[in-house]
Amino acid sequence: MIKALAAGVPTLAFLDTGSTTTVGNGALMDIAIQRRGVTSAWTETQLVSLTGQMPDGRLAALKRLKLDPISLINLPLVFGPVHTFDYWGTSDRPALLLGMDVLSIFETVLLDYRRGAVHFQLSRSSVDSAMS
Repeated sequence: MIKALAAGVPTLAFLDTGSTTTVGNGALMDIAIQRRGVTSAWTETQLVSLTGQMPDGRLAALKRLKLDPISLINLPLVFGPVHTFDYWGTSDRPALLLGMDVLSIFETVLLDYRRGAVHFQLSRSSVDSAMS
């Protein structure tokens, strides 16, 4: 689990290398709407789980996701009732699954098991282009 800030609220984030899409739970969606932390444009969609289930989802852009020290702006994600949130006991508090759409942004994602930490590193070229 990674501590993150989504829509200015402490949020639990899980790395999900098996998912192509970043998914937020209902608790995060409710808070993000209340705090105006998501864009107003929504698209109804469906998620497809590994078990073949197809829960309904809502695609939106989260205005800001902070993964210290990096902030991601206007991050597309799908809000939906994914079983993983129930499994980890996080359905009632803000949580998200970071899919490969987000993880592939980084040049390096380092898992430090001894310290229980995750380190994200952007490539120098992506930092330069973001600053110009």
